Amino acid sequence: MTTGRIISGFAAALALAAMALLAPGELARASTFNPQFSAPVTFSDTAPNGHPDITIPFDIPPPSALGGAVNFSDPSLTTATDSQIPTGAYIGRINTVAKLGLANEGCNADSPVNFDLIDAATPATTSVLIAGGSGNSAAGNLAEDDGDLDENGSVEHPEFANNGIPDGADAYPIFVRDSLDPDGPGGPTPPVAPSARYFGTAVVAGVLIIPIDIVTLAPGALAVFPNQAWMTAAWGAPSIIILGDPEAPPTNTGISDFCNLSSSSSIFGISHDNSCTAVTPPPDCTASFAGFSMRQAKDGGCPGATVPNECGFNRITTPINTRTLKASVFVSSDRDYDNDGHANSLDVCVSIPNPTWDPRQFNALSGGDSDGDGLPAVCDPNDASFNNDQDGDGWQNRVDNCPLVANSQQPGNGGGTTPNTFQWDQDVPRDQPVGDSGSHADGIGPDCDPRPAGPNGHYHATVVTSRVCIGLAGADRHRLR
Repeated sequence: MTTGRIISGFAAALALAAMALLAPGELARASTFNPQFSAPVTFSDTAPNGHPDITIPFDIPPPSALGGAVNFSDPSLTTATDSQIPTGAYIGRINTVAKLGLANEGCNADSPVNFDLIDAATPATTSVLIAGGSGNSAAGNLAEDDGDLDENGSVEHPEFANNGIPDGADAYPIFVRDSLDPDGPGGPTPPVAPSARYFGTAVVAGVLIIPIDIVTLAPGALAVFPNQAWMTAAWGAPSIIILGDPEAPPTNTGISDFCNLSSSSSIFGISHDNSCTAVTPPPDCTASFAGFSMRQAKDGGCPGATVPNECGFNRITTPINTRTLKASVFVSSDRDYDNDGHANSLDVCVSIPNPTWDPRQFNALSGGDSDGDGLPAVCDPNDASFNNDQDGDGWQNRVDNCPLVANSQQPGNGGGTTPNTFQWDQDVPRDQPVGDSGSHADGIGPDCDPRPAGPNGHYHATVVTSRVCIGLAGADRHRLR
């Protein structure tokens, strides 16, 4: 995953496709990193051979800062493949509250972001690819329902036009394919094809369209990636949340920082009807933003009342025997180069310890930023003079991954002439292993990175587990550990 101070705003910090996590024998320094199930994972039905709705409450409280994660379902659970559920079927909802920094201010704004999820195509059900990912122009292409997949004004795929399903679900996003390619596009190892994919879009903080892709893979499928040979089939089926394009350049949207997240996901065991695929859909199935007509999804229930009716397809099946199921999330934190307790993605003075400064307060109240320009005194050339873009490159201090040096780096060629066009940061190519098994990038721009060819800073990792008992009576069927 490429990281910067923030890449595509909210999407970068949440992109869980950063497949660079510690091996189980290397778990360490998790004392200040506390991702957690805020309540036990629950099944609506704990009978054997059932199809329960699953609720997953997951929080990343301060001072944690997320680097990457992989979810694992219990090996005895059976998840339907994409070909077993119609594209567009309503699958569930993710409700989140993100703590954001807006307009170069402290990371203290609560931003509710909710994603309605539908079943989406994989290589097993479509050969059609679609471009798009991060930034409104790219994300909007995925959210539209017009069959114009390359945004050239011509409808290349009329079968996708106005069918009630966003094009990003009808077609397979190129960035999802590339994110699942162990050695990158063009390498000899083919991309891993997901067995299932769920898709949705939302507008974050009133400024940015974010697409979400949840991909479920076959057990052991991630073991072919660098540093991930330990992710064997014994862990169960892995799933990854991809928000935007994890390897896209950043966009300067007014979202300065992402700090923390609380979420609750409700995923159905049996698919529901999607009211938005009806011949005459409800008015709220369409929304306009940034010049795009976004196709929404709406829970039509089950049995459902519209045509087509996507209700009634089994998505998840519990084992036929009594047993305890385990849901696990393997999580790594962002890196902290100067060991001051602030992750690089939040730390404006990334190489100078600043432990008393609080990135989660308004700048003027953060302690150590007298002029309130987002650049604390320990690295501000003049903390008595407000300057919210110290290096004058068009990126404000709190979103800039080199706030004192105008960035010159551009992706792929090691340099460029347009300052800060990309805020690019990829210390180790994704197809190569990382020495400490952490993230491939450190969030420090190449122009001010003390070691631009290697990620700087320690990080934490932990595994979070919740258990659900199948086939047992009584109140104590859900247990969190």
